[in-house]
Amino acid sequence: MTSMLDALTQAMIWKAVLDIAKKRNLGLLVISHDGALISSLCHRTLDYFIQPG
Repeated sequence: MTSMLDALTQAMIWKAVLDIAKKRNLGLLVISHDGALISSLCHRTLDYFIQPG
């Protein structure tokens, strides 16, 4: 959703999304390849890897 945006715009969008989710008592499912982003946004994470073979 935000990977093509500059860091400031990306942060503003995620802040707005998180604020709305909190006000409405909603959970979010965030899927990303950006581990740093996931770590900063999420309380719990699940790593999913497919073993080549």
